[in-house]
Amino acid sequence: MAEKEVTTLGAGGIKTLARIMARYDMATLQKAKDEITSLLATVKNDIKAEILGGAPEDYDTLKEIAEYIEAHEDISTALIEAIGNKADKTTVDALTTRVATLEENADDYLTASDIAVYTDAEIEALVAEALAD
Repeated sequence: MAEKEVTTLGAGGIKTLARIMARYDMATLQKAKDEITSLLATVKNDIKAEILGGAPEDYDTLKEIAEYIEAHEDISTALIEAIGNKADKTTVDALTTRVATLEENADDYLTASDIAVYTDAEIEALVAEALAD
């Protein structure tokens, strides 16, 4: 403790500080410090593992991932184009609604006579006929 700090504490402060320090020996303080340091290292490693999520060592940093993407630019360009060409949410929602409507009203469009029912023997005969052509 610097001289100025000691004089600022005054006699009462020094006695209080001495009482507090007397409760803890250096070995106890060092042990507490070591435990805290170990705990912090464990937490750091756990967070790192969670972020990496099992990524292979060759690609566990953003720099390595960026280098890979740069080296395989043709693939990344194709992926970006594919993502850009995906259907928008409005189109997907409209198609989903249309399919649901068709399913609900299927009986209005199809009758039992519209659906051909074949026996196994008839299917085999049709397959054989198709293969013969």
